[in-house]
Amino acid sequence: MPYPNLQNFNPFVPTYTWALAKNDNIIYGYSNKYELLVFDPTGKIIKRIKKEYEPVKITELEKEEEIKKVPSYVSFDFPETHSAFQSIKLDDEGRLYSVEEDEEGFHVIKRYKVTWNY
Repeated sequence: MPYPNLQNFNPFVPTYTWALAKNDNIIYGYSNKYELLVFDPTGKIIKRIKKEYEPVKITELEKEEEIKKVPSYVSFDFPETHSAFQSIKLDDEGRLYSVEEDEEGFHVIKRYKVTWNY
């Protein structure tokens, strides 16, 4: 069995993620930018959600924690910042939430109101 390439490994690589919403719509995003697409059951894009965000730098402590998790022969290629988001979660009513840091560094859960511009 071949081994994966363990040179220039990026543990913070952007990912594709999705969630099933009301009416069988799919909310989809690629975490390299803060943009979510909402598809109807036929595959048509019916909404696009964009938000400006301030990229969060990856700290030296985070890098050290990732390095501890793998054998010493793995080399890393850390990006400067985290992806725009990590996953998409909806509540029972289909609302989107965000986990953010406040001014003191504590994580807070925010629920956003979205106004659609057509």
